[in-house]
Amino acid sequence: MSSFTEAVAQAEQRIGTQIGMSDWVPITQDKVTAFGGLTLDFDPHHIDPRQAADGPFGRAVAHGFMVLSLLTHFLYEAGGELGFTQNVNYGFDRVRFVAPVPVGSEVRGEFVLREVQPKNGGALITFDVTVRCAPETVALVAEWKVLVLP
Repeated sequence: MSSFTEAVAQAEQRIGTQIGMSDWVPITQDKVTAFGGLTLDFDPHHIDPRQAADGPFGRAVAHGFMVLSLLTHFLYEAGGELGFTQNVNYGFDRVRFVAPVPVGSEVRGEFVLREVQPKNGGALITFDVTVRCAPETVALVAEWKVLVLP
């Protein structure tokens, strides 16, 4: 049995279990402003703390897509690569931005292995992802699909 086949078999044994949790990542104004620049999203709720103070959240908050973009980092920190070396983002079946992530807070990702399916000579792994804003506020939930290849 190849090491890839063994890794798939081991992943199948972990369906329904939490495979890990990342470390906390600080959300700084510099990071939020840089993300706004990269994505051309200059909404003052994100990049202008003075203007954001008068907005619906009372202060600047991270872009939802910024928090979503941290999932790859969180997955590796949480051990979610499961021994696979070729991982490709396949997409999402569901993403919900449940609560704002204020600038100055910290976030981390938690991963539960939901499903393993054969796909294109590899395996399609679905994770139930929860991103928490310290200490325990759920900020984002998603069903994330990652294609792993031999």
